[in-house]
Amino acid sequence: MYDLFRLKLTTRKPENDCYNPFKERIIEHPNSDAGALAHLLKCSLGTGILAMPHAFRNAGIVFGFVITVLIGVVCTHCVHILVSSSKVL
Repeated sequence: MYDLFRLKLTTRKPENDCYNPFKERIIEHPNSDAGALAHLLKCSLGTGILAMPHAFRNAGIVFGFVITVLIGVVCTHCVHILVSSSKVL
């Protein structure tokens, strides 16, 4: 059961100055893009969807919709920065 979580890591060659972590690691069961999107949606929408009617009742329909779209854009931008920096670092 615990073998699902183990990574097979390869050793780095000393003559190779350019290390690419995506090329060097070998994962038995990699996560697909669709699986990652499903986990992200479950995480961000799970509890937020329960509080949404209360938030719209307090804020109003127009202001609530505008703020919801604005927060969605900010969250998308932050995820983009996070993914971009993971490829650089």
